[in-house]
Amino acid sequence: MNESILIVDDEPDICDMISLMLKRQGYDVTVAFTGEHCLQILDERPVDILVLDIMMPKMDGWEVLDGIAETGKNPKVIICTVTDPEREMMRKYEGRFHSFFNKSKNITKLVDVVRELTE
Repeated sequence: MNESILIVDDEPDICDMISLMLKRQGYDVTVAFTGEHCLQILDERPVDILVLDIMMPKMDGWEVLDGIAETGKNPKVIICTVTDPEREMMRKYEGRFHSFFNKSKNITKLVDVVRELTE
């Protein structure tokens, strides 16, 4: 399994937990704690899947999606956040992410969501 996954979340504990779960499944995992760092990584190398938090300081997940659109890159994006995003924002960004995952429910199920995108 060579899929490259970038986790973007401002909470180090969440990043550590998700990273460990995905590494155990054989994925190549990188972590970014800010939207700016995420875009820098995407500029430097290809990423297959992006696990993206919405609620982050300075540059939120929606702004990251805008930045990705400007790069012309097309990683599969899983929105992974603790709150349900507003319907308006979900509609606005429809087609720019592949899945929505509420990380406050059962974070271990995220592995299943990633697996579905890599099959």
